[in-house]
Amino acid sequence: GAKVTCIKGAHDNQGDEYGRGNNAIRCVYLQDGSSVEGFTLSEGTTTATDYETDNGIGGGVLAVKWGAQTVNPIVRNCIITGCVGGRGGAVYGGDCVNCQIVGNEAIANATVRNANVYGCYFAGNRSEKGVLMYFYNALHCSFGAGNVTHSGDPSPSIYHVDSSESMVANCLFLTPGSFDAEHKAAVINCYHRDDFAISNARVERGNVACMAEELLVYDNGAPIIGSNLAVD
Repeated sequence: GAKVTCIKGAHDNQGDEYGRGNNAIRCVYLQDGSSVEGFTLSEGTTTATDYETDNGIGGGVLAVKWGAQTVNPIVRNCIITGCVGGRGGAVYGGDCVNCQIVGNEAIANATVRNANVYGCYFAGNRSEKGVLMYFYNALHCSFGAGNVTHSGDPSPSIYHVDSSESMVANCLFLTPGSFDAEHKAAVINCYHRDDFAISNARVERGNVACMAEELLVYDNGAPIIGSNLAVD
């Protein structure tokens, strides 16, 4: 499993302050219908310092889908940590399923960008404009402590969704922060702190503010039932 099987990228010690440079190595590159499952993906870093090319996005995983009729690449049951990219410090593209995404850095925006996330746990990530950005659906996810901007302020848990058809459902937001839906996503059955702000949602239904300070989870990132106010 992910605790004992690793795919390790590399920072460029001769590169910029974030480790990006010609000697940097991304952990995984996925194309249509491919997948990676059950690995720790660590220290993946993009080579380029720009954000507009494939070499500058997706430090841990870059998942590319070429056409509307093709199948999304999948990252499943992985721990993604210590990765750096311009956009999508941990993951850019594809579907993330039951992953722990912890301690990554996006120089421009989004720990995970342009992806679906299902059953994932996010903590300790640095990103200027949100943990998730321009994603499609976020279901059964947990946002724990330490997701911050480069200045140390709480980073928006979600900053811009992909479209009005996007959905955020059954998620836990357990630290101060915000969620800017922009394109009027549906936000359903989510728990969040009472100092957490949701704006521009198309639908808000069944959402509850609570006072839980931090999420207790199993090794796979799933909340421990009975140990969290938000899921008890």
